[in-house]
Amino acid sequence: GKFCPSLGTISDTLQDCAAGFECVEGCSVGTPPADDDCGGPCPKGKFCVAGQSEGEKCPLGTYGKTPGLTRSSECTACDSGFICDSVGLVEPVTPCTAGYYCQS
Repeated sequence: GKFCPSLGTISDTLQDCAAGFECVEGCSVGTPPADDDCGGPCPKGKFCVAGQSEGEKCPLGTYGKTPGLTRSSECTACDSGFICDSVGLVEPVTPCTAGYYCQS
């Protein structure tokens, strides 16, 4: 995503939204607060690189327990005893299958 730092900004002066934030249409800052209609910190379960209007989901085997992640490597590896078998998890929810050992 991009934001307009001032009124009357033309498209070639738009700036990238900051890493860790989502900026959608109408943002005037690159780090919108959580209660702003134009975006906010990257939600749990996702990471947001600079210039994105929407975050990408944390990959399989990981989860995003905190908002504002800036890259996939900041997603947390699945906890021992759990399987993180879908993308975009905010916490591990699937326990390891009986008879198997699941390590992080």
